[in-house]
Amino acid sequence: GLDIGSMYAKAVLCRVDINKNITLVKSAAAQYKGKACKCGSLITLEPARDAIYQVLSSVKEGLGEQTVDSYLVSVSGASVTSYAGTAKIPLWKKEGDERRVKVTKAHVTDVVESAKMSYFQEKNRVLHTFPQEFQVDDQSPTKNPVSMTGVKMKANVYVIQAEKSNLENIDTVLKDCGVKNYTTIFAPLATAEALIDDEDKERLKRVMEA
Repeated sequence: GLDIGSMYAKAVLCRVDINKNITLVKSAAAQYKGKACKCGSLITLEPARDAIYQVLSSVKEGLGEQTVDSYLVSVSGASVTSYAGTAKIPLWKKEGDERRVKVTKAHVTDVVESAKMSYFQEKNRVLHTFPQEFQVDDQSPTKNPVSMTGVKMKANVYVIQAEKSNLENIDTVLKDCGVKNYTTIFAPLATAEALIDDEDKERLKRVMEA
């Protein structure tokens, strides 16, 4: 895991077993020697590159022939924004024919993609998409509309996006440090996934739906 903060680059090396239990192996932090990051965005690449290379070298020291399978890189700050997208699609594509059909996974994918793009801006890249609910015709909203029958389907999704320019700067720095197999994740989401268990998530969901 790698966090590119405003003053420090931080990294943790973890081992995951076959049961998906996570064990912390090592952690490290390095302060930038110069102004590298402002409000979550890289503004000078050299000090960021030096600090990231330092922390990655530190956590990987002693691995021997073992390698890091994958990296999670967290981003946050002003370059990350979010929006609630919505869209409605016909379930039967033939123009002028309102035929009732069963909802398929392909329909779900289509309506989610349409909702995701409803407020999307070209300067950004989508990081995460969270379908919230679907509605087939005038039926009650549902989390899973597959196999329901209707003419049209509506979807509400929550989208987290980040500025392409900052993501491209991060990509440049990481490639210079020899990192290729990485996934970018929104920092608060990573924190929530790490700290909140399934029972807490279900409780929060009930509170938000109340």
